[in-house]
Amino acid sequence: MSEAAAYAPLPSISPLSAVGNRRVSAYTAGASHAERTEDRKGTIEAGKVADLAVLSQDIFTVAPDQLPATTAWMTIVGGEVLHATPPAP
Repeated sequence: MSEAAAYAPLPSISPLSAVGNRRVSAYTAGASHAERTEDRKGTIEAGKVADLAVLSQDIFTVAPDQLPATTAWMTIVGGEVLHATPPAP
């Protein structure tokens, strides 16, 4: 298994997950493609910049009306943690 495959999103039983996957992909990989920087960013792979957010809930499986309640627990930019909030017990 490649290192990139190890970080691939897990399949979800939610019928909205395919739509959510496409939307997140458009925002991440699609944006880097438009900038012609897909060799450096847009997906989580070895050798690419590590810009990502750890969210409070799974945005692929949560009910659409619960999406606004999503918060960022951690934000990493360029491999450096810029924001971290411990999750509530």
